[in-house]
Amino acid sequence: GPNGLPGGYPVLLNAKGAEVVLPLEITLDEAIKMNEQSGKLDSIEEIKDDGTVIFTDYAYEIMKDTLGFDCRSFSAWESKELAFEQMACFKQLAEKYIN
Repeated sequence: GPNGLPGGYPVLLNAKGAEVVLPLEITLDEAIKMNEQSGKLDSIEEIKDDGTVIFTDYAYEIMKDTLGFDCRSFSAWESKELAFEQMACFKQLAEKYIN
């Protein structure tokens, strides 16, 4: 998100960067909590300060048990490689059930 915040926010862009502009009914702390909670619905437990993404236990177990994809966390730099690895796992799963 903007300025290192988790998730998405309405912003005003200017020469200095992005300024979060929230409706009056919501504080920045409330918006951050909502984004952190919704991240868990997208299988993300946490994004660390260094950008490392940690999957929820539920998502990790499903990917590991169903796909054989054993990845608890990853950095942005690993995304492309892991995406190809995950696609290969999906392909193997499909071949197992589709002749």
